[in-house]
Amino acid sequence: MYSAGGKITHVNGIRLSTPVAQVFNIIVEYSDDIKAMLKHPTSEMYMMINDFNPVLLRKKDMYEAWLDICCKFAAKDDVPLRDWIETKPTFSFSGK
Repeated sequence: MYSAGGKITHVNGIRLSTPVAQVFNIIVEYSDDIKAMLKHPTSEMYMMINDFNPVLLRKKDMYEAWLDICCKFAAKDDVPLRDWIETKPTFSFSGK
């Protein structure tokens, strides 16, 4: 996968066999904020989700719907995204 922001090369000091897109770090970094927003959306946020990402409304839990989408995407690169979100590991990066 192309990654304009570089690649994750190490997780908790352990080298990955294949570096992965740095976007997974961004997802992990902001996952708590996204969870809070999707678990308790404002009425304005709910309307925006309804208009621009209604797939999140198909499940009772919008955060789990979002996480499922992200994890399916991550699985293509063998990224254990759910585990990374839960454990918040330390990442090291290469340049672009």
